[in-house]
Amino acid sequence: MYFGPLFLISAFIYFKERALPKRSALYQGAIILLSCALVVFSYAVLFEQFIFLKAELGASVNSPYGSLMRTLKSGYVALTLAAAAVSILLVGRKRSLHIGIFSLLLIAFYLFGDVRIYQRILTSRQLLNSHIHNLLAVIEPYIPEAEERAAITLEIPSDSESRVIRSWQQSLNFAGYSENALIPSGEVDADPSLVFRAEYAGHRFDLYQLTAGEYRQTEAYKFSHSGYYYAFEEMPAN
Repeated sequence: MYFGPLFLISAFIYFKERALPKRSALYQGAIILLSCALVVFSYAVLFEQFIFLKAELGASVNSPYGSLMRTLKSGYVALTLAAAAVSILLVGRKRSLHIGIFSLLLIAFYLFGDVRIYQRILTSRQLLNSHIHNLLAVIEPYIPEAEERAAITLEIPSDSESRVIRSWQQSLNFAGYSENALIPSGEVDADPSLVFRAEYAGHRFDLYQLTAGEYRQTEAYKFSHSGYYYAFEEMPAN
């Protein structure tokens, strides 16, 4: 996280202070191959359990480079090698050309990586949070009928991933609803369009995923996010 900018600063100082000689094609090819080998080996060890590690290396939430590598996967290796190869081939040429092309490569690299992070990480997390955000809006009229911040029971699909359960639970906790129960349910499993079933203050709220046509026609409480359509069906709890 911290060494990347330092390496760039050092590189630009090097460009400024020294006249770089133009190397032979054999020399450039050897350096490119060495760079490729180091990057591929590092990626294989850290993320593909090539040797040493029993599981994929965890990426800290505070590490933008870790998130970038995890999101781009093998694309990270390809983009890094392409940037390295171009930079090596430009050594010894006009300094402004080298710096300009290298800067454009870095900008393209990070823009592409940020888009992928948004698509693969942030969008899914925002989508899960939107389920709870809208559930809380639906149950709001019933809060006076129960103890304030009473627990919410969610019946969820039996095959729900841990990250999904964790996101729902954290969203409830953040809103002040503690000691909630998230229970796998065969009834929810039986209906593929049913996202979860919530119970609160003697009322039941079923969250359904809809098609675009169903979304336009329904008059129930509905919301959309990232191209997905949902609606709550409300009824008294059994």
